[in-house]
Amino acid sequence: MHSAVNNFGTSNANHMGTVYVDEDSDSDDNVIDVLSADHCTGEHSYTMQMPSSMVQPMWFNKVTEKLKGKNYTSITDVVRDIRLILENCYRFFGPSHSFSKRAMKLETILEQKLALLPRELREKTSIEATTLDAMDSLTLKGRRARLLRPSSEMSALMTIVKSENAARAREERVKQREERRFEKEVAHQVASDWDRDTFREELPKVAALWDFPQVCQFLAIAQEILNLPEVSMCEAERMFIIPQQSQLLSTIMTCLLVSPHHRSRVSQKGPMPYRIWQDRLNSRLGLWYKTFHANPQQPTKVFDVHGVEPEFFHVLGETNPLECKAFHDLEVAQRVCLVKALCDYKLQHHKMVQDHFAEQDADGMRERELGEDAEGNSYLYFPCLSERDVRIYRRSKIAPITYCFVPPNKSSSPPPQPPPEESASEAEEMEDLNIADDDGGQEELTPEDSSTEVPEPSFDVVVYSVAQLRDLIASFSKKDED
Repeated sequence: MHSAVNNFGTSNANHMGTVYVDEDSDSDDNVIDVLSADHCTGEHSYTMQMPSSMVQPMWFNKVTEKLKGKNYTSITDVVRDIRLILENCYRFFGPSHSFSKRAMKLETILEQKLALLPRELREKTSIEATTLDAMDSLTLKGRRARLLRPSSEMSALMTIVKSENAARAREERVKQREERRFEKEVAHQVASDWDRDTFREELPKVAALWDFPQVCQFLAIAQEILNLPEVSMCEAERMFIIPQQSQLLSTIMTCLLVSPHHRSRVSQKGPMPYRIWQDRLNSRLGLWYKTFHANPQQPTKVFDVHGVEPEFFHVLGETNPLECKAFHDLEVAQRVCLVKALCDYKLQHHKMVQDHFAEQDADGMRERELGEDAEGNSYLYFPCLSERDVRIYRRSKIAPITYCFVPPNKSSSPPPQPPPEESASEAEEMEDLNIADDDGGQEELTPEDSSTEVPEPSFDVVVYSVAQLRDLIASFSKKDED
């Protein structure tokens, strides 16, 4: 055994235990023993770092020392160390390096020498006995067994090293995926915390506006005809809260305020800046308020001319608010109402939009009622908005209005006498009294609360996500069981 190792090892030890530096290298050392313990422990300032895959360094001088010191108990240990040198060379330099090719030649010589040994020694020096663990050698089968069968151009040790590198690469990819997933979760949590802290107070105000889903419905249906961007309800809720910073709102307002010729180039040139579209919006509002002030006795005149409902002026006031305020300084309800008025204006004055809406399924544009609870609140959703977002609204029941009329006084009175002749001044005084009596009679016929306005039902969002939808269904099921 002693002589066998020396015969094939002495002629190739200088090649496998050392790395020769190129002549053009600036290094002071001519020879670097990359497989030695000194390199592994970092006692010398070598430029090449020991890779993490080389757990156990080994070199031929150490094998010789162990042979001379009689530290080996069998030929298996000797061949194991020699193959460990070859494996470390493959791991360190890779399969294409010149040193790895020299190692493959040395491995070929080694296998040829081992093949000449008796059968008992061949079994002790086999690949399974010297490179695999005890359990692996006993249960060698499947994928790893196939990998150990070398091809015509690759050695068995190189196949093992490549399989280990592939397994290590898979583990590294899994680790990187886990790290990316963790980073995404952290970023998502940070974004969720920022979203909650930023929009906590304003989101319920937007959710309580009945005209907000109408705006979202118009933007969804008219997306293609008006060259609008795809808008989710989550984005729309937040763009009304921070209009000055919202690029989405700038794009929508640009498409609603420019002509059809310029609208087709919005995607190329970009939307108008906040100050520009706010000035255009102010000019548009000036026309609406001009018509409103010119017809104070006809509140529906603005609707006939511009398509703006009379409720618009109840929300924004009788004067143009953009004359003294910026758009982002308005209340959230005023911003939503203003954008809805722009949508109504487009629907009434642009025939292409009218024709596009006429082609839509009427049932698909209406809200769908899911049912009522014990208090009479109805739950509804919009089918055209439920593809990307989960939103279920709750509308309270309208309380019936009771009127209490005071019946006329039927007390007996003598038959009327013919009135005496009156002067002109007395006739005018009596006419004034009759008018006053008529007013008093009208007051008796009014309801007890003297209010003719019908109270609007409350409107709010009860479901924002699938989890909240499950909770709502569970709450209804619990009430049914009770």
